[in-house]
Amino acid sequence: LSLWILLYRAFWHPLRHFPGPFGAKLSKLWTVKQAWDSRWHWHRVQQHLQKQYGDYVRTG
Repeated sequence: LSLWILLYRAFWHPLRHFPGPFGAKLSKLWTVKQAWDSRWHWHRVQQHLQKQYGDYVRTG
């Protein structure tokens, strides 16, 4: 079941065409790790992602 959920999120989810980090497409754990690593300055992570991927970034 977990494998099916990961495959769905990566390849068949309606938002699959939005750019973003691959790990963020699969799980919220990516978001938690990035927030933790940035000492909970999530806005800085978002600014970096927007510079890298553009105005719209898929993070979940």
